[in-house]
Amino acid sequence: MLAGPVARARDTAELAFGVARVRVVDGLLADDYAGGKLDWVLGEHRRLFAEPVPARANRVLVGHRTPAIMVLGPAVAGAAFPEGAALVLEPSADGSSPLLLGSFALAPIAGGGFHQC
Repeated sequence: MLAGPVARARDTAELAFGVARVRVVDGLLADDYAGGKLDWVLGEHRRLFAEPVPARANRVLVGHRTPAIMVLGPAVAGAAFPEGAALVLEPSADGSSPLLLGSFALAPIAGGGFHQC
């Protein structure tokens, strides 16, 4: 279980999975905190999204939606990936772009959340 260092991502991961199971990584930094490291942060998102996962395992990443939108494009923009939702990706066998299986929201956000999505 990996989480970005910004408090809302880290706190979400720790509440959902327990502090001991969460490893905070800079590669899941929010775009608006990345500054001059944005290209590196996006590269880390690409790597984590595409890297194969061991059999019968899942990789859980808790970060921010904008870097995911920047990496995965229009398929996850706007209402397709609302605030507070999760993406389900299948890494490719060869480490190239992952397959987007879908997204789900655990609960609607009152007022539509940030950007009304």
